[in-house]
Formats: sequence, structure tokens, C-alpha cells
Amino acid sequence: MQLLDDEHHQDGADALTSCGALYGSWRHGTISAGSANAYHSSRIVVNGTLVEYWIDERQVLGCDLASEEVRERIARGRFRDFAQFGRAREGHIVLAHRGTEAWFRRLRIELL
Repeated sequence: MQLLDDEHHQDGADALTSCGALYGSWRHGTISAGSANAYHSSRIVVNGTLVEYWIDERQVLGCDLASEEVRERIARGRFRDFAQFGRAREGHIVLAHRGTEAWFRRLRIELL
């Protein structure tokens, strides 16, 4: 999930790299995340191949990672060289930033 201050970051101008996107691959619709100088809640729910992204209790993305359309988008995107991207049952959580500050708190993983 891309978490970003769309208004003040160059990636915010492209829907595929804006806040709430499956970076470079899939975008559900536009959102208004509000102030970048405040904490917001976010949640990723994965049930098999179905994925939902939530920001501030509002669903911003929903897709099936096994669908042909999503697989094709991933194959053309930034993660095309990672054969297991979106397919592995277990993996890593990566928190990254690209030149701007980011703060996280109360990170947790729950098995549903």
C-alpha cells in the first residue's frame, strides 16, 4: 500500500503511485487522506488472493491478486522482476520512504 502526501509529493500526481495504490499496478479511486501532518489509520486485509486497502476506515482499494488483469498490471509494473510478488503466502513487510519523512506507530499483524 502506498502511503503518501499526494499534494506534496511527485508520486501523488499519478493515480497508480498515489496514496492508497498498489504501487504502480492498481488503483481503486481517488481519496482524500487529509492532512499529512497527522496520524491516519490504515489497514491491509488479505483473504487468500483477495486484498483490501483501508485508510481512515474507508476502503480505497479492493482486488483479486489472482485475476488476469491484476497479474498483467503487476507484470508491467515496478515489481515485474519479483516472480512471487502477490503470490507468496508469506513474506515481508517493507516500510520505505523516498526522500521525505514518515512516521508509523502501533504496527501489528493479526491472523484473521
